[in-house]
Amino acid sequence: CSSTVGREGGRQRVVLGTPCLQHLGRMQHELLHTLGFYHEQQRPDRDKFVRINWNNIKQGNCKYHDFMRLNPGRKMHPDLPYDYDSVLHYPKHAFAVDPTVPSIATPNGEKIGQRIRMSKLDVKRVQLLYGEETSNQEE
Repeated sequence: CSSTVGREGGRQRVVLGTPCLQHLGRMQHELLHTLGFYHEQQRPDRDKFVRINWNNIKQGNCKYHDFMRLNPGRKMHPDLPYDYDSVLHYPKHAFAVDPTVPSIATPNGEKIGQRIRMSKLDVKRVQLLYGEETSNQEE
């Protein structure tokens, strides 16, 4: 499962293999990338909400850059709260060298990395960027 963030010109390649097709949240994760959304743990203000354990992330992994904080100039709707429940947030042990140690630590044990469906704030971000016509998710 993979996609580039936003349209880069020409054809946009979105890879949705069998694991993605079996989980709505995984498909939503990749499709949100195509719409221009980055991972929640990449927010410029993320250090106020999570701690990245760089020593426990596999070096040379192609996903290493997904832990890098974005430049503050990147608009990610900073007026919205940090979303631990976002379908775009990596789980605590993502790409961990030692799977018993979190690669992303949360201050109060908040659950992160769900792939069930878009969170309410995910939906709100899409609405803010693309308009209010997006359908509401079920409660």
